[in-house]
Amino acid sequence: MEYRTQAVVLKSADLGEADRLVSFYTRDYGRLDAVAIGESRIKAKLASNLEPLALSYAELAEKNRKIITTAMELESFRNIRGDFHKLEAALVFLNRCERLIIAPERDERLWKFILSVLHAFERVKAERVPLVATYATFGLITMLG
Repeated sequence: MEYRTQAVVLKSADLGEADRLVSFYTRDYGRLDAVAIGESRIKAKLASNLEPLALSYAELAEKNRKIITTAMELESFRNIRGDFHKLEAALVFLNRCERLIIAPERDERLWKFILSVLHAFERVKAERVPLVATYATFGLITMLG
């Protein structure tokens, strides 16, 4: 089976010496976990596209497990990455998404919510970051029941 979709990277962790396990929330399939072969190497071609907070176009292939074959960053959220408080709050939100969203079920409403939260962090002034973080947490919990 092959997957082609837009995806927000929720979490990325080393798996063995050179591989990475990447958790996504995808537009078309919901939550997916996949392996990026050889991506822990310094010059890996997909590495920057598979870091948390990346909105990427991803292609995955599945035989015994899901393998990432292509990833292309669509949006990098530079304003978030350039501000420590925004970055910390956005990463906490993505971590909560990774822990609370379990099923690989398509949910367009949840997809739009996750993107709206990231865009809110992107454009909000520093003093409003805690307000957006609170909204994000309560919104996520409400949506997931």
